[in-house]
Amino acid sequence: HKSTSNNKSLTVHPIGNMTTVIMGGKPQQLSPSASLIMKEAFLILKKYAEEAKVDVTCTVESTHPGPAVTTPSLFIEIGSTEEEWTDQSAGTVIAKVIEDIITQKNDERESVIVLGGGHYSPAANKILAETNYAVGHIASKYMIEHLTEDVV
Repeated sequence: HKSTSNNKSLTVHPIGNMTTVIMGGKPQQLSPSASLIMKEAFLILKKYAEEAKVDVTCTVESTHPGPAVTTPSLFIEIGSTEEEWTDQSAGTVIAKVIEDIITQKNDERESVIVLGGGHYSPAANKILAETNYAVGHIASKYMIEHLTEDVV
């Protein structure tokens, strides 16, 4: 993950294009979100980052432009600069999260979407951390005006 803010972060997010194509995929097409897995990934990410004392913010990001895939998916990333990308402790946290979520199955959650807020989503973070809901796609406030009925 690369950002202009250069925030040290470990992130999870769904993929797809709410408007035009920027990084592949098709216009106004969202790839199915793996919301149940994303919730677990977020919770485990926070746990492992705290245990490893990695100096990062763990956060959910709004839906990113990305490829069009038919399998429920998500991105899990290290941000935001090349320095963080090569941090072995952050890489180890990501690897452990992926290993854990591959071996888990949890269908006891209800999936929801989040509309509004910024690119980083404290509201989604709170929903994931404090409720039984699993957040799927997130349309930040600057995307709302571009949403069509078909996308929603």
